[in-house]
Amino acid sequence: PEVRDAAAEALGDIGPAALSSLAEVLRKNAHAEVRLLAAGALPHIGPAAVPVLTEVLQKDDDVDVRYAAANALVAILGVDAYETVPAMAARLQEDALRFAATLRSAKEHLTHREGDT
Repeated sequence: PEVRDAAAEALGDIGPAALSSLAEVLRKNAHAEVRLLAAGALPHIGPAAVPVLTEVLQKDDDVDVRYAAANALVAILGVDAYETVPAMAARLQEDALRFAATLRSAKEHLTHREGDT
């Protein structure tokens, strides 16, 4: 893990020249942990990374990777990220609703189980 962290950070430090490599990792790597590190490196690249991060936010299946992309967008764009990237607010709201539904379901399941005992 430390090697992966260092590699992602080093790519980010390279700057815009590393954007295509990090974008490829985000699009193709099967390991969410690796994609998360790549997303975390993109703020070092700056505004050129916004389209890639927006794509990750819209398409990645892993909530932690989407969260990392949202954080990277805020790091690059500041508070304007929510207005500049409408997909960010929509996707984060969708994740929050999905999480709330999961919590409700778990609560109902536990309540039902407690009633059986």
